[in-house]
Parts: sequence; structure tokens; C-alpha cells
Amino acid sequence: MTTTLDRVRIPGRPRFGGVFSGDTTSFLVVFGIGALATAFGKLPWWREFLLGGSTGDGSALPAVVLVLSGLSARAQLRRGYRWADPAELTWLVSDRVPVLGARVWRVWLGWLLALGYVTALGGVVYDVSAEVWTAVGLLLGGSSALTLAVARRPVETGTAAGPIALAGVGAVVALTGPPPEVLSAFGAVLLLAAVVVGWGSGSLLRPVAAEAAGRLELVSAWRERVVRLVAVSFLDPLLMLPSARPVNVRVTSIWRLALAGVLGRRRYAAGAVLIALAAGVARLAFPALPEVAVVAVAAYAALMPFGGGLGELWRGLGLRRWLDERDLRLRAAYALVFAGLALAWALVLVLVVALLGVSFGPAAWLVLPLAAASVLRTASRPPMTYDNLVVTDTPLGQAPVRLITQAIRGPDLGVVGALTLTVSSFGPGPVVVIMALTTWSCLR
Repeated sequence: MTTTLDRVRIPGRPRFGGVFSGDTTSFLVVFGIGALATAFGKLPWWREFLLGGSTGDGSALPAVVLVLSGLSARAQLRRGYRWADPAELTWLVSDRVPVLGARVWRVWLGWLLALGYVTALGGVVYDVSAEVWTAVGLLLGGSSALTLAVARRPVETGTAAGPIALAGVGAVVALTGPPPEVLSAFGAVLLLAAVVVGWGSGSLLRPVAAEAAGRLELVSAWRERVVRLVAVSFLDPLLMLPSARPVNVRVTSIWRLALAGVLGRRRYAAGAVLIALAAGVARLAFPALPEVAVVAVAAYAALMPFGGGLGELWRGLGLRRWLDERDLRLRAAYALVFAGLALAWALVLVLVVALLGVSFGPAAWLVLPLAAASVLRTASRPPMTYDNLVVTDTPLGQAPVRLITQAIRGPDLGVVGALTLTVSSFGPGPVVVIMALTTWSCLR
């Protein structure tokens, strides 16, 4: 065992995340930066796509910033930075707190840069005034600083309600349209609250939350991180579905099994509410966006984490043999639970759009059952196979056709249904198509 108080670099581990290695990571970073910078040269296209050609009302931009800040806060307050390699914990007696503390800053800076980019692009698309620029800058800085201050503390209370409240303020801003001076004052209040909350949270690289992290939590988070990396490497996003936590449900039937799988992931309910708020504000701020696509993407993203139970069941052939139930009955049980989830999420979305004074057409609501069925189809996808890798040429190089086909199983029929409702007028024909796609998604 090696005893040291300094950070020890493990041989073979890339520096700076492999950004400067000249490898695939470097190419992806350069390609991504170029693509992001190119967006500012296509402002007329963005205005046509988001606003219908006009510059729109810049008062909606602060609402968008607050809602996105709420989503960012929810992601950061789950404290995914608290992980450590168990081999390092076992064989290196080193001070791991500064490592975790530096990771807090890196995660926060990444989210800040992402939100800053979206805010800058939205500002030039809306062509907002200097007062609005100041307001959104203070709102972004204040909300980000408050998120950092809370993330540095080990408390778990309010980590779900806080982001929802922040996004709720964004919805109120979208509804009332307060003057920039009021928004700037609110941003200053958020900065002051960040100073108050951050006081006593530890030094820069030694936050209290990092010092309170135990070995069990660090290793558990490390296992989840390894699974995510493997999922990305092997083009198997289904592996990234979250695991369940213990619930007080007696499993006596497959219906209760499906219910227990959803309740074990109820921690993602706050994220689903945030996505509903984001969908409502997007409808108000970007009226030219296809409403069917907005609802379909939002519903799929909100319900997908709850499909983890079905995903584990479908990947574990031994579990399905142990249950000794036909696949059709298993699908029916989970389809019933997903239908209830979709209905609950739709009620939240109805409340949001009613509060904001906007509306979605019948076609947008019709795509909801298809989105829930797409989640069922995605989670019940057979395990990935890596034989017969037929490749084809794409603009980004050669890609394995079969792996891509397996990876997009689930969203494929949802995209077909959303395109059908978008390009055609609402009537009996699209209704029949959506019903057929929904039924097929539940059966296959």
C-alpha cells in the first residue's frame, strides 16, 4: 500500500480527459466547438425555426434561462461528482477530498458554459437590448452560484424542490413579463443567497459535501459511472437506465412488480416536472417550434428513467424464466403502469400550459400514448448483439448498420408518428396511424 498526501496520477490515464491527446476525443472536441460556433452564423435560420422569422419578444429569454437553470441545478444537486475508483481507495491512502472538490468545480463550470452558450445564442436570436442582457447575465450568474453553494453542502433537503421552484419562477416570468430592472434585482438576490448558503461550506477545494462522502457512496457512484462509459463505448444506451431503490411494496404479481419498478425510481419525478415546465415555456418562448415534436420529446425524456425496471427484466433472461410469465403479459403490466405515468405527466403539462396561457393542439396530445409506448419499446429491446457488423458510409464516416438499428429501437416509431402528425392535418388518418404505431410498440 502506498501512503501519500498528494494526488497520484495513475499510469495510462489520459490527462485533461484526453482532449489534447490527438485521438478521437480531440477530434470530437474540435468538431463540436466548430459546430457550436457555426450556429452564430445562421441567425436567420434560427429565427425562422424558433420564432417564425421575426426577432420575437426578448422578454421570454429570462424565463428560458431560469427554466434551464432549474434543470441544471437538478442535475448537479444529485452530486454525481462523488465517486472514486475502489482500487485507489484500497491501495492509495491519499487525501481524496481535494480531488472531489476540484471535480465539483469542473462539473459546475461545464454546466455554466453550456447555459452561457444557450443564453448567448438566444440573446442574439431575439436581438435583445442591453438591459435584458444585464438581466439574463445576473439571473444566470445568481442561479449558477446558488447551485454551486448548495452542491458543496451535504444536505439533501430541498434538492428536488429548489430546482422546481427556480423553474417555476421562470414560468411566472414568462407569464408576467416583468421589466429588466426587476429581473436584475432578482438575480442580485440569488447572488446574495449564494453567498449566505456558501458561507461555511468549506474551502475552495475542500467542500463539506466531499468530506462527508463515505466509501460505500463513492464506490456505488463509481460503478454507475463505469456502466455509463461502457454503454457509450458499446452503443448500448439502455445500460444507462437508472437502478431502483428499495421500496415498501410486496411483490405478489407482475402488476406489483411493474409498480415497484416505477416507485423505486420516484426520485426522477422532480425531473419529469421540470421537463413539463420546460415544454410549456418552450411553447411560449419559441412559437414556431413544432408542438408535436415538443410534447413527444418532452414526454419521452420524462418517462424514460422509469423504464429501468423493464429494461433490467428484459436484459436478464434468467429473471424472465424465473417469473415464468409470457412476454405479452409482462408487456401488458408495464404498459398499464406507463399509461398511468403518461396520464400523470400530461396532467402536470395541462396545469403548466393553463398557467402560462398557451395551448397545444389535439395532435400534440395524441402523441402522448405513442411516447409512452416508445418508452416501453425501448426498455424491452433485446440485448445488443455484435455479430454481422455490416457497415455503411455516413457523413461522419462508416457506421455499423445493425448496431444503430438496435440502438434506436423505440424512438424509431415515435419519430415516425411525430412526423406524421406534424406534416399532415389532424384527422382520422393520422389517428389510425398513431393507434397502430402505439399498439405495435406495446407488442414488439
